[in-house]
Amino acid sequence: MNRSGRAKGITLLTRWPLCGLLLGLLLPGSLHANEWQEVSRNPNLAIYVRHRSDSPIEEVRGVGEFNVPNLVLKALLADVSKYSEFMPYTKESRVLPQDAQLCYMVLKPPLVGSLDYTIRLHEQLCKGADGRTIYRSSWALANPDGPPPQRGVTRVTVNEGSWVLEPIGNQTRATYTLFTDGGGIPALLMNFANKHSVASLFDAIHTRIHDGN
Repeated sequence: MNRSGRAKGITLLTRWPLCGLLLGLLLPGSLHANEWQEVSRNPNLAIYVRHRSDSPIEEVRGVGEFNVPNLVLKALLADVSKYSEFMPYTKESRVLPQDAQLCYMVLKPPLVGSLDYTIRLHEQLCKGADGRTIYRSSWALANPDGPPPQRGVTRVTVNEGSWVLEPIGNQTRATYTLFTDGGGIPALLMNFANKHSVASLFDAIHTRIHDGN
């Protein structure tokens, strides 16, 4: 979930021995794959959900391919300062000056009003079985380290997730995982919205790549 904006300050952690374990926990076909259920599939994107024992909110995952090399997609996702230009419902997105691993976001999705949160980002690079580089970016909520709550803006209290980018020839297979409460709206509505948001997110990235920005 940093080149340009994000990349300038995020520490790259190259942990080769842990790479296989990390990817095994993230990708379908792993030890925990029986927890993931496919709920939608088209030629460009498969969407999965997983129930968590600690919450009525489902964890969601999207797996799709982009017709650009790994590094191109990595750079696009790393440029947090431009998210408001193309990411769905993103009103504000910026890296905080005191710590380049911190990103502050303001979203304005329909029905629920404005939401905000601060996340702390982490990056890892590791080698796949074919020796090519796999990129992983993960994040966790860090509201105490970001701007104070704003009047009229609902503070998100759960937000964690990751991107895993695998090179497939000159293309990239992207695995996006998200668990968020979306500001405390009812779980049934939140689960529906989260699944829809994955499709909207992948569509927005495809459009951004196609436009060449």
